[in-house]
Amino acid sequence: MVGEERVGFIKLDVEGAEFATLQGEKGVIVRDRPLLAISVYRRKGDMLALMDLVRQFVPEYRFWLRDYSIGAVDTVLYASVD
Repeated sequence: MVGEERVGFIKLDVEGAEFATLQGEKGVIVRDRPLLAISVYRRKGDMLALMDLVRQFVPEYRFWLRDYSIGAVDTVLYASVD
């Protein structure tokens, strides 16, 4: 619920509901192309599915991963258009 405000960054760690949350944010992602930080360690296969979804919205997004712990329990998928 951001109205006309420009969104520059979206961080998602929503206990496995990242896919549904991104679908709900499609309009903002297409309009503003914010930097995305999406947790991808909760459900097997989420990383590729989330990348595919974001690319369906905006094909120019590029991705990279960062793990903030030992054992891949805090892995974040970043996406940026720039």
